[in-house]
Amino acid sequence: MSKISRRMFLAGVVAGAAAVIYSSIEAHRIIVTRLRLGLGVKTAFLADTHTHSMGPVEKKVLEVLRRERPRIILHGGDVIDEFTGPLDQIRFYLSYMEAEEKYAVLGNHDYWCGRTGELMRVLTECGFKVLRDEVVESGVGKILGVDWR
Repeated sequence: MSKISRRMFLAGVVAGAAAVIYSSIEAHRIIVTRLRLGLGVKTAFLADTHTHSMGPVEKKVLEVLRRERPRIILHGGDVIDEFTGPLDQIRFYLSYMEAEEKYAVLGNHDYWCGRTGELMRVLTECGFKVLRDEVVESGVGKILGVDWR
């Protein structure tokens, strides 16, 4: 087995530290993109939120939704994951998302955590229509929800 030079070792440490710092910043970043699609309706799309509790990121999301006032909210899956605790805080968080129409699909982590039925009940209680390989008619036309399975 060959020895690693001190320079290579330090380069690895710096690269590892940079990756950790980047991933911790990226995990808390909220991106708001505005697209003009000519539908005349403001729609919010959330995905891969991997919500664990009602923390600072979730509060920021609610602030953005309150400010933007979308008519429709779409969640593209991975609402929770295997690290999510009891869904009481998730229920609280989702219940504060206000829109005339709310739709969600389930993602791979929503299934992998083994709590699909419980999550679907919470989403429904909070006013979301869970779409599982189906099309619904909305205020802006048809919405297709493709389930991860």
